[in-house]
Amino acid sequence: MGFGFIMIGVFSQEYEPYHLMWAGVLFIASGVSLLTGGLFLLKHPDSIKSVAYYSLVSAGLHTSLILFLIYDVIIVEWIIILIISINLVLLIYNYKQMSQANA
Repeated sequence: MGFGFIMIGVFSQEYEPYHLMWAGVLFIASGVSLLTGGLFLLKHPDSIKSVAYYSLVSAGLHTSLILFLIYDVIIVEWIIILIISINLVLLIYNYKQMSQANA
């Protein structure tokens, strides 16, 4: 997912075929990450369950928003990036809480 972010920055929209390819890689990887992360957190006893639910709802929203990218609506791409970024911040907080619970 991180490499996809980097490659999207390297190949801006002026290089449309490469940008679209790396954007596809990023969005597929982030969707899988949201889904698997949410399922892991849901089953882990020390996790914050609301973060797990956010990840799962975000995975569903992420999948539905990708369908709008077909119509070349750029704001949707930014909404997906915002969802991913919020999820990463919540995961960092959640893992901090989990590590303190096990210490």
